[in-house]
Amino acid sequence: MQRCSHATVKLLFVFGMTSLLSGCSSMLVGNWKSDKIPEDASFYIRAVEFKDDGTYTGSAMKKGGDPRRIAGKYEFDGFSLKLMQVGRNDRVYSAFYNSFMNTLDITKDGQKQTLKKQ
Repeated sequence: MQRCSHATVKLLFVFGMTSLLSGCSSMLVGNWKSDKIPEDASFYIRAVEFKDDGTYTGSAMKKGGDPRRIAGKYEFDGFSLKLMQVGRNDRVYSAFYNSFMNTLDITKDGQKQTLKKQ
């Protein structure tokens, strides 16, 4: 049995992680809908479509407000989701994608929301 050097193992690990994380945004491509309205949420996403070109469109609600259209660019690295809209502050969420349940849990300012892939 031949043993691998530490450098080889490290190189394989880095290559594997790079391959895994470089495709993170592709996991989100498709239509997502809020699993349920989060209680006491000041802002939540009702539905969103993430496209493979790095853009998104959807609708969201502010507490006590009417639905509004959201659109812009997004970045997802496997741990955080950043939604960018022209003329607005970026919204950065902690994010967890569950491939078995096809859900995306996003958390911002202690408010958690679950989106389900359609």
